Amino acid sequence: MCRVAQIFSSLQTAFGGTRAGDFSRNNRVYHVVMQNEMQWRERAEQISELYVRSRDGERVRLSNLVTITPTVGAPFIQQYNQFPSVSVSGSAAEGVSSRTAMAAMEQILQAHLPPGYDYAWRRDLLAGAADR
Repeated sequence: MCRVAQIFSSLQTAFGGTRAGDFSRNNRVYHVVMQNEMQWRERAEQISELYVRSRDGERVRLSNLVTITPTVGAPFIQQYNQFPSVSVSGSAAEGVSSRTAMAAMEQILQAHLPPGYDYAWRRDLLAGAADR
């Protein structure tokens, strides 16, 4: 039948687009992206209408290989360094320096974060804390 990678590649190209190459014209480089037209990627049911290549090179309708089950998920998963993340904003109490507030926050995080979790400061915060 088909490899999962082939199915994924077909879905990526049809719905997300795949860069197929470049061409130059008038000293400008243009990217060529393959993707279904909008009318063919508006509804989830259209996934089953796609065809993928089998290991033998035959075209197989995706609905013969997979079942589409609607599920609810996060509309957006924020990432930092390719890991799921959350942003936490705060400000130091009046009269407390940024450096002192960040040190207090680090103590709290080290004491309470579960194994496998980590934290990082934005670069502008690190630069600002060094000055204060």
